[in-house]
Amino acid sequence: MEVIFKGRHVSIPDNIKNYISKKLAPIERHLDNVESVNVVVSTIKNTTIIEVTVNAKGLIIRAQEDGKDWRDVVDSVVEKLESQIRKYKGKMYDRFRKGHNVEPLEEEVEEEDTIKIDKVKEFPMKPMSAEEAVLQMELLGHNFFVFRDADTNNINVVYKRKNGGYGLIITE
Repeated sequence: MEVIFKGRHVSIPDNIKNYISKKLAPIERHLDNVESVNVVVSTIKNTTIIEVTVNAKGLIIRAQEDGKDWRDVVDSVVEKLESQIRKYKGKMYDRFRKGHNVEPLEEEVEEEDTIKIDKVKEFPMKPMSAEEAVLQMELLGHNFFVFRDADTNNINVVYKRKNGGYGLIITE
């Protein structure tokens, strides 16, 4: 399992990298085909924020925690990941018991029993900058907004973050 570290506004010492890697090691035993684990460590006003994204074959699990003590934050984020894995495995076990095919993960999203689209919206997409998209999102009172980037012509998403800031998802 490859663990990729990235520090935002902070350099990550080797002892912290080793601690995080040691704590994340059991995840590989719980999930098959873990391709990589991305760990982003950042600090804002004496608060440590750790985001962990586990990329396995056909599955992405993500957890984020923040707090004052980085060891507590690591423990909390690993606990959250393990909870999500248990939940996922429980769903897989239930499907197996019901006689559904468990192997192809891509087909699981298309299960007709649980996913129902209640509403479909269509709207024209005027090319705009991310800042314009945030303003449009605020005007509409939404938590996210899909837009076409004026520079790249790609479809991107801006969204409100828990800390009050904004996020940008850039598609390729």
